Amino acid sequence: MTSIGTYGLVNAKVRAMRSFLLTTALYRSMIEAQSFRELLNVLSKTDYQKLIKQLESSDPLAIERILLTEEIHRLQKIARISKNDPHQMVQLFIEKYDVEKLKTLLRLWHKKGEKNTKIYEKKIVYDLPVDAILSAKDAGEIVLLLEGTPFQKTLEKHIAEYNEQKTVFPLELALDKDYYSRLWHTATKLNRRDRRIAQRLFGIEIDLKNLDWINRFRTYYDTPSSEIESYLLPHGYRLGSKEFQTVFGGGNVSKILIKIIDGSDLSLPEELGENTVSQIIEHFLYQVLAVEAKRAFSEFPFSIGAILGFMVLQRIESKNLKTLIYAKSYNLPPDKIEDHLVL
Repeated sequence: MTSIGTYGLVNAKVRAMRSFLLTTALYRSMIEAQSFRELLNVLSKTDYQKLIKQLESSDPLAIERILLTEEIHRLQKIARISKNDPHQMVQLFIEKYDVEKLKTLLRLWHKKGEKNTKIYEKKIVYDLPVDAILSAKDAGEIVLLLEGTPFQKTLEKHIAEYNEQKTVFPLELALDKDYYSRLWHTATKLNRRDRRIAQRLFGIEIDLKNLDWINRFRTYYDTPSSEIESYLLPHGYRLGSKEFQTVFGGGNVSKILIKIIDGSDLSLPEELGENTVSQIIEHFLYQVLAVEAKRAFSEFPFSIGAILGFMVLQRIESKNLKTLIYAKSYNLPPDKIEDHLVL
């Protein structure tokens, strides 16, 4: 059982960091900002003020990297102040960034392309050798370079598939399945209340990841809908094989949206465009994730909920900032911008 004492100190420190999160009023000010520079002026009055000079002189790709770096630094700060069970869970939560980093490196290596400036080169949880991976002669060499990480055995099991299919798809999918399996397994070890909170949050994250894979299956791999279930990550919270079959097959999505928003204050959109179904579902999933994260952060001060809730909200905030910055760069009107934010 997880005791109050286990989480008490780290929760107190995490809750003191609440002032880091942007308020609804600040979001409104940024939405209404008349220009990118005016948006940065609003942001300069927040904890992001130290980044303003970098942001105003950078291109969109570099801005994404700056915000990613800040996002990771904030989460690593939580890892540094946590110990025992909270530390293990926080580290595993942050490890997702290593997974995404490794997947990006695999894609760049496979394409033999130039280094992507969005790559976070410093150590996150594991010290991935960026340059060595990008210059590796084959997949087997990459596996050797990953010694000491949980990714080595996972990739080693799927090298034959990569060599046969000539795509990093099986490697990426294997990394996701392994990561979310370990995340879910760790959550099952928590007490009943903490387990319920963690599994709701992680389950929605898994729904989002499955939706991402669905879009990639449809766009890049021309995967038959009959094969979809074998590729889905298990333990999704709101969406299962039946719902994804509907999305994949272009069926009626209204029932899926009703299931997603069940128990929340969200309402269905008046119109559903055929070309935006997956985007609408993704947006609603993020909205539900934000609702669950806020609830966990506010209602459970002596549980893993406050820690996980804050970290999820931090990640959503970073996503919102990227959306805002891109929107202002393209001069989108305020009403269009708000439709894409998770508030």
